[in-house]
Amino acid sequence: MKKEDIKNKLHKLIAEKVFIDSSAGPIISGSGVSEEKWLMDFRKILLRPDVLSDISSLCIQEARLTKETQVCGLEVAAIPLVAGVVVKSHTSGEAVSGFFIRKSRKKTGLLNMIEGEIDEGKDIVLVDDILNSGSSFLRQVKVLESLGKKVRTIFCVVRFRDLSYYTEFTQRGIEIISLFELNDFKNILPVKNLDPLVSMSSLRPYSVEWVFEVQGASLEHVVPKSRPALYEGILFFGTDGGNFYALDVSSQKVLWKYFVPFGSKRKTIFSSPVVYDGKVFFGAYDGNFYALDIKTGSRAWVNFDSDWIGSSPCISQRHNFVFVGVEFGFWKKRGGVAAFDIKTGKKIWQTESPQYTHGSPVYDDVTKSVFCGSNDGVLTSYDAKTGKILWTHKAGGEIKYVPSICPESRHVAYLCFGGELGVLDIQTGEAVYRYEIPHGGYSTPVWIDSSRIITATLDKKIRCFNILEKKLLWEFQGDARIFATPHFYKGHLFCGGNDAILRVLDAHTGKQKALFQATERITNEVVIDEKNNCIYVPTYANQIIKIHPILPS
Repeated sequence: MKKEDIKNKLHKLIAEKVFIDSSAGPIISGSGVSEEKWLMDFRKILLRPDVLSDISSLCIQEARLTKETQVCGLEVAAIPLVAGVVVKSHTSGEAVSGFFIRKSRKKTGLLNMIEGEIDEGKDIVLVDDILNSGSSFLRQVKVLESLGKKVRTIFCVVRFRDLSYYTEFTQRGIEIISLFELNDFKNILPVKNLDPLVSMSSLRPYSVEWVFEVQGASLEHVVPKSRPALYEGILFFGTDGGNFYALDVSSQKVLWKYFVPFGSKRKTIFSSPVVYDGKVFFGAYDGNFYALDIKTGSRAWVNFDSDWIGSSPCISQRHNFVFVGVEFGFWKKRGGVAAFDIKTGKKIWQTESPQYTHGSPVYDDVTKSVFCGSNDGVLTSYDAKTGKILWTHKAGGEIKYVPSICPESRHVAYLCFGGELGVLDIQTGEAVYRYEIPHGGYSTPVWIDSSRIITATLDKKIRCFNILEKKLLWEFQGDARIFATPHFYKGHLFCGGNDAILRVLDAHTGKQKALFQATERITNEVVIDEKNNCIYVPTYANQIIKIHPILPS
């Protein structure tokens, strides 16, 4: 069959089978709160032998595939196309090889991001059914670039936007080949002629200045790890391999590092440090709580009383105390909160919990109290000076991270694994507002004013609530689970996800304003450097990526 005949056959099939309008049932939008009028579902035809054979033949011809070429795709939709091209090329005598990239790194076995073998020196062609925003293709490009590989061509069946939109690819010298564009289906699709739109560069304004990475990341642990603390141009942070770093952000020079020799179950330093009084404080899974001199990295003091510490510390300047959650291997004593004298390391008080305390404390100077959650699902308020329990609140599940305090409304909020956002009166612990969230979350709720609070959760959504009106204001539907805490800055939210994308949302509307594509999951809150107009993006693979500017123009 001639090429034009094959394309005409495919055009008819796409119009009849792939195009789905709302008459077939609700089509939920990417935000999850509205319905779309139509979509294109290629899964209806991609596994038909004749269709897969036809598309593979056209791909081989249009993208000029030879034995010196490899095809690659992103799971799941592109896998049939990769397989189809590989098989079809073999029968034609060219024997093109292929591989695919996982949406997120495998958490067991070899922890692979790429399945298959990349052949040295061969051109790489990316394939997929559609090219819309370009995010999935850009993810593949960045993963391959991080390995020193270059993509030659992007091939798709249907391109949604004008070629002028895809500047991020054209600037890299990547050609774009599509069998069809949306205008080829304008008689059936409720869309106008494609306009140039806003380019990918406008949506993705960020440039990378440097990437700092170390070996030995525990990739099986997909949780928030050690978030860097920025102090006077130096980033302080821990790593899975046990090294704690002081990194100069201007020169990218390691000023010093301190080694913690062992941990537990490939966890060493997950604690996010805090800097105060010339020292940096953090815990480790060797059970020790460390205070290091920020200039030299030498030990100011160390407390050895715990079995494990995954919690992150907080400071009370009024008391000159540092607080942290602690964990033990005893039958009836599993967790608690400890307070240490900042200068001497002397333990002032310690509480006990029947379950592990991976959650981290937060200090409130008005009530002079410390709030911390635990795996027993209890949020507790402690007197900061004595450790006396002021009140307890039973949440709907394990509290794994830091509660947050609204200084204006005098509320304390938590997010728990049981699927609940809870907002409490800071003095009494009485519930003011509760909202059920599927799967809950592993991050801290973020106050943007006295009435509005933001959550990022494991159901892939970022939500904004009005506490006074007791209602959901907006929600944003992401493409992957979110472990990271959003960062609020000048009316914007910066939040990373397991799809390795840092998204920038308008905090008032939830609309996406910009994004940055990394190569590994982003499970921690980003660090904003206002002085240098840049962002430090930590990934769960022990990378720190310096990007700028902070806000899109």
